[in-house]
Amino acid sequence: MYMNTDCPANINLRKADIQQDLPLLAEMNLALIVDEGHRNSMDIGQLKERMKVWLKSNYQAHLILNDDSVIGYCLWREYREYTYIRQLFISADFRRQGFAKNALLWLKILYGIKPCRLGWRYCQIITMP
Repeated sequence: MYMNTDCPANINLRKADIQQDLPLLAEMNLALIVDEGHRNSMDIGQLKERMKVWLKSNYQAHLILNDDSVIGYCLWREYREYTYIRQLFISADFRRQGFAKNALLWLKILYGIKPCRLGWRYCQIITMP
């Protein structure tokens, strides 16, 4: 587990375990689909299976924690020129408090991730002095 002591929020990251965390990842993925108003009609079982396929390929998932409670996740993979953030989810009660931003900063520190592609948008993750 990684802890960022410089963040105003007590944020931790934990690399998702493909066996233990699949049900939780699928539940949060469903919440993301609902929040976005997406037309995806997959059920929890299908989302779990899809997540398993991604995690067995080149994707990595990290759980985002506030203290010891899971409040979100980030699903991502590396390409030669950029890092693709496929999914980034924070539970509604914890949004707009810097958790997503700080999770991305931690991923940059830990993995040296390159400029990110968020769907069709690109972004630079920078660290503040």
